[in-house]
Amino acid sequence: MAAYRALDRRGAPAATRQNALYAAAQIEERRGLVGKARTDYERALAAAPRGALGEEALVGAMQSARATGDLRGSRALAQRYLDEFPRGLHLATARRLASAGTRP
Repeated sequence: MAAYRALDRRGAPAATRQNALYAAAQIEERRGLVGKARTDYERALAAAPRGALGEEALVGAMQSARATGDLRGSRALAQRYLDEFPRGLHLATARRLASAGTRP
């Protein structure tokens, strides 16, 4: 993970940074480090919002936000997903998370 994060440095191409941070987040998630994974998913998304892994990074961020108990953050990220990827691969997940906790 440290090696991947080291690629997130000033002057590195946005795609390289996004790929590295996304890979670090995936490893962290598998190891149960959901909070760290969320941070790296969000950093990957910020590195290249329209990059090849932008959609997947946003999904990872919204799911890990939910896993850490940040319902408000998860809903906001899910709504962002719905706005940015109206025909995305993860619409069902985003819709579920966007409406989580909004019903009595």
